[in-house]
Amino acid sequence: MIQVALEFTGESKRHLAQLERETPKTFRAALNAASNHARNRLRKILREGGGHYGVPRFAAHHPMTTLLHPGCRMFGLLANKYNIVRYRKGDGQVIGWVDGGNGTGNLSGWASSMQGAARYEFIEWQKSALHRNNPALKGYKIPSYYDRPSRPVIDPFAAHLQRSFPSMVLGEFNKAVARRLKKGKAVT
Repeated sequence: MIQVALEFTGESKRHLAQLERETPKTFRAALNAASNHARNRLRKILREGGGHYGVPRFAAHHPMTTLLHPGCRMFGLLANKYNIVRYRKGDGQVIGWVDGGNGTGNLSGWASSMQGAARYEFIEWQKSALHRNNPALKGYKIPSYYDRPSRPVIDPFAAHLQRSFPSMVLGEFNKAVARRLKKGKAVT
């Protein structure tokens, strides 16, 4: 599984643990809401090509990829809301992709490979096969190698969440408390 694992530490852990002891229902609701927001942020990063929440803008597709797959999205299937999971683990939350869920195969392996750089050489028979099997490449000079730049997502996003997740939980907690008080309900 490729994932962002968030655990509370230091002062935030003490403060949030106190809120959880005193108001368990409200705290759980706030934690769930904050982790949903984090999952949605990850989806936004993937849909829009990076540039948000600490993740650098993704490098553009190779010109040959654009010819072979016009209109394809960088992390298309990985950005599907049903493929990104979130769950509680110990004192924290886990957000990421699992292997074999929803008949999708090895999403975590695919997510890992998509983030790393790759470079390999095209052999002459591969070049001719590409021309023969792909009319979109007619007239296109296939380079002698394929070079895919790295497109890091998880590490910079995890660094962003380490700084912002405790405040996201507190913000959601304050909203939940305000809603309950406005309705005249007790904060539990």
